[in-house]
Amino acid sequence: MDSRRVAIVSLFCFGKCPVDVAKLLKAPRLTVYDATKRFKEQGDTFDRPRSGRPRTTIAARVRKIIPSRVQRSLRVSMRKIAKEIDLGGQSV
Repeated sequence: MDSRRVAIVSLFCFGKCPVDVAKLLKAPRLTVYDATKRFKEQGDTFDRPRSGRPRTTIAARVRKIIPSRVQRSLRVSMRKIAKEIDLGGQSV
């Protein structure tokens, strides 16, 4: 939860108009209008779920494996490490 968004919604609920809220918090008016609109539609100040493909790598596993591979051979490329541990080249 964003503390700025909570402050905006709190002031809005106390009857302040969006322009006054923007001046008080030194926030852009568009931010205030967006936060109040989201609050009116959803009834809360939580972030919406993000779109896109979720991560598929188990970060803890990768963090353990990569340093040991690099220590074995300092001249090994990231592409080879990614291939060895079955990851995409961009993930290493």
